[in-house]
Amino acid sequence: MWIVFPISENRRGDIINLILYIMKLRSLLVAVFMMCGVMAASAQVEQGFRFGATFGMNVSTITKSDMDSKLGFNVGVRGEYNFTEDMYLGVGLGYSHKGAKEDDLKISAGYIEIPVHFGYRMGLTDKISAFGEFGPYFGIGVAGKWKFDGEELGDFFGDDEAKRFDMGLGLRAGVEFMQKYQVHIGYDFGLMKLYDEDKNRNGNFTLGVSYMF
Repeated sequence: MWIVFPISENRRGDIINLILYIMKLRSLLVAVFMMCGVMAASAQVEQGFRFGATFGMNVSTITKSDMDSKLGFNVGVRGEYNFTEDMYLGVGLGYSHKGAKEDDLKISAGYIEIPVHFGYRMGLTDKISAFGEFGPYFGIGVAGKWKFDGEELGDFFGDDEAKRFDMGLGLRAGVEFMQKYQVHIGYDFGLMKLYDEDKNRNGNFTLGVSYMF
């Protein structure tokens, strides 16, 4: 016996839009990794491909607003294709918890994000190197709430609320130890307006660590 739960028209529209956005991101991710695969197939053995896991802290805000920054986190996986010993392409897939706050009013917004960064690595010693990278990121809001004094007021994303799709430019710099352990800082500049009628965009400072296999 099936149990059917009623879904409002607005909620049904949100679900359909979310599925469409996820399909767009999946197509983008497949295209990026196919490009990496083609490049890797033609690369020399010593250049190669590697992947790893990353975790970090967010200090996010909504620009052009009176709201303060809010702490969050990010977690995901990452792949790197080395063009040469110094230059590489980094592609990731992860979850990033963002938002902003003002007194007892808080915004919590979760995004699935795909950063695509071009980077440069410089050896400092035999086991330590510094790196910097820059490139676009693409995101889709999967969960978001307005809260006041700990109580939910409503959804942050929706037809009459913030847009789910986000994209922008990110930069990152850090230090790598023994070709495995990374410590890095970065900032993401949102280019998409959260609302059609306003100029609010996402801004996010990150501090994180990665382990490369």
